[in-house]
Amino acid sequence: MLVAIAIDRGNTRIKAGIFIDDIAEKCFVYKSISIDRVSGLIKKYDVTHCIVCNSGKLEVDLVDYLRKHTFLILLNHTTPLPVAISYLTPQTLGRDRIAASVGAWMENKRGNSLIVNMGTCITMDVMGHEGKFLGGNISPGIKMRLKAMHKFTASLPMVDLTINDKILGFDTTSALQNGGVKGAFREVDTFINEMKEQFGEIKVFLAGGDAQLFEKYTKNVIFARPNIVLQGLIEILRYNAEKKL
Repeated sequence: MLVAIAIDRGNTRIKAGIFIDDIAEKCFVYKSISIDRVSGLIKKYDVTHCIVCNSGKLEVDLVDYLRKHTFLILLNHTTPLPVAISYLTPQTLGRDRIAASVGAWMENKRGNSLIVNMGTCITMDVMGHEGKFLGGNISPGIKMRLKAMHKFTASLPMVDLTINDKILGFDTTSALQNGGVKGAFREVDTFINEMKEQFGEIKVFLAGGDAQLFEKYTKNVIFARPNIVLQGLIEILRYNAEKKL
């Protein structure tokens, strides 16, 4: 039995999941992470293995603690994977994109998958039915779009993330919201339709902090998987742990 913790440290939040084999026992969302917090989880759940997907630099003392108390994998472009990566610069491919693609492939091994992750940035990646990451696109997330219009102009205000019922903005605030929010939604919807045209049947997985907003908006059939990165991380961990046996 594998008792493991998967940690996805993103740009604005940290997700952690306790897994027994490949079943999620408990998932948490944090603004920050520390040795005390991690050690509490390890002791409470008798964790023996750990994998970390990190967007930035991980604290040395935390890494040292995890290495001492668990079988640790820090996911990077050299980590052995259960899938193939068809990407010209694998060293620059986001670790969360890799993990999410593995998570999608585990659920949909016989079909093509499109993984849409709507967080700080919006990533849209395609995982082929043969188990190969084919590539994808990155664009600004919704909050980033709204902030950019405020920051890089002289008079446009910073507006809340709100979805208006009307197609046309009726004042500057609603015009910015329609462009920033619904513009992002239309971009994702268009990409989904283009991938359907190119690949035929393709299963769309949706994750990220703004996923629920898009889920209510789109008429495309999508599958909400908020923990798809954690699921992929656990599969990568299992794959490497088995290689050590």
